[in-house]
Amino acid sequence: MKRLCCVILALASVSAQAQRPNGNMIGPGTVTCGEYAQDRARGNPGQMLQYPAYAQGYLSAWNRHSSTQYAQIESIPKYDTIYLFMDRYCRDNPLDIVQNAIDALLADLGGYRYPYLKNKR
Repeated sequence: MKRLCCVILALASVSAQAQRPNGNMIGPGTVTCGEYAQDRARGNPGQMLQYPAYAQGYLSAWNRHSSTQYAQIESIPKYDTIYLFMDRYCRDNPLDIVQNAIDALLADLGGYRYPYLKNKR
């Protein structure tokens, strides 16, 4: 009986993990927009540099690994542009995570439009 319970729990956790649409993430993309706004208000430069750096890395990886069915981004924005976009997005969507803001930026730049963004834009 104990073994059966362990197997069921293991399968449930694998199933739950497989159903997550965005997969596992780590880093600044997992921070909520509300936390991002608090970081912006504090003005800590060391803390704030992680967001546009993460965004540029994500957009660069998109270009590097996007297949022919998805459009590549012609120009990756500079830090100031990323801040402006994320400030607006996070002001309007404080409960979202920063990754959603970056995905919205990707969509605005002509990359693949993520399905969950269609109702937000």
